[in-house]
Amino acid sequence: MSVIERQPRLFRGGNAALFRSAVSVLSVLSASLWGRMAAASEFDDLGERSTAQLRILDRAIVLHPRDSKGFVDRAEFFGKANFEDKAFADFKRALELQPTDSDAYFKRGEFEMQLDDYRAALSDYLKAAQFAPDAAKGSPLRHAGRAQIKLRAFADGVKTLTSSLAYEVPTAKHLTLKERAICYVALHKYKEAIADVNAMGYGGPVHSDEALAIRAEAEFQLGQTQAAIDDLTLALRNVKKKPANLERLVFSSDTPTYYKLRARCYTKLGKDDLAAADLKHAKGAEKDSLEFAPFR
Repeated sequence: MSVIERQPRLFRGGNAALFRSAVSVLSVLSASLWGRMAAASEFDDLGERSTAQLRILDRAIVLHPRDSKGFVDRAEFFGKANFEDKAFADFKRALELQPTDSDAYFKRGEFEMQLDDYRAALSDYLKAAQFAPDAAKGSPLRHAGRAQIKLRAFADGVKTLTSSLAYEVPTAKHLTLKERAICYVALHKYKEAIADVNAMGYGGPVHSDEALAIRAEAEFQLGQTQAAIDDLTLALRNVKKKPANLERLVFSSDTPTYYKLRARCYTKLGKDDLAAADLKHAKGAEKDSLEFAPFR
């Protein structure tokens, strides 16, 4: 007896397609349920709230199994929960469903950056920019520039970040300018670095402590030592106003770096007592800090 002959009368005739659809959905639900039961022990440490969130994400995928967004959302969840293999599997599935999904490439790039896989991140950011509409290309290109900075490909970083500026929304241009200024400092193009930092102020003063430190380094290299001291003093004043747990884009720990840079300036001016004081402050504030590469 065929499946059609065995099916309930409700699904016979014109409703055969509905029956097959119902069977398909039930099969997916069953597979998802058994899969989740088999893997339950993997998620024992997630906590009640995260487990509930995972159920919601699973349900969205069951209801829309051909929608790449559901897999991207769950991949983000797995990434934050440190399920690396599962995150990559979901990103892969999302891109199998939609090979031109710019958001999937971008978010996988973010995850790869967290894992310090900068080459993979760079590739994904560039693909995200390729498939994004013109109005949305700025952000993935800026992130690609950051990956190139991590790879110390500063000349390529300048090119990528310059391209980003052509698409960047006005309210985000200062972020791209700061990244490009970092590249210029590393390439010893100090005047260009200062110009980019100055442009971050949109005609007014620059308040970002990271940007002030970048400009100070460029000023120091150009022999503008007092200007560098002034910028670093302002940077130290501004960084103290920020929450201690604020994630940094440039420095893993700002205060020691700024003190060391200013101490170098004081030494150049022969103010050894002030330099010694700054080095003492830096040592006291230093907690497993890593200086950004151009300032080493």
